[in-house]
Amino acid sequence: MSAKSKGSQYEREVMKILELQGWTMERAHPLYIPIGPRRIVSKAHDFFGAWDLIGKQAGFKTLWVQVSTLNNISGKRSQVNGFPWTPEHDEPCIFARVDGRNRHYRVYWGKENYEWRGHTEKIVQN
Repeated sequence: MSAKSKGSQYEREVMKILELQGWTMERAHPLYIPIGPRRIVSKAHDFFGAWDLIGKQAGFKTLWVQVSTLNNISGKRSQVNGFPWTPEHDEPCIFARVDGRNRHYRVYWGKENYEWRGHTEKIVQN
């Protein structure tokens, strides 16, 4: 499985976790760029160059989600660190997938400088 397809799978897993919690989710889709008469390439495209998913739920702040693996968490922190969010309206977080016997996601919250405070989410099986 390619890195691109793994990333898409992980985004779909996080979307499913959050949708089961009542969130309405939107996923950033790739841009398709023509590079010749019969060639098109797809390029990753995040919301505002930083976020894979956006979530809304009545009574809650807008949820901004970056999906990553645990090994790549420092790069994702750098990617989202400069985003201009406001604590009264936005809730930014990074879901970092942990592989192993008990696959799950660690959730790193922006209000805590993207540090993990023990919050995990389990992968929902089909």
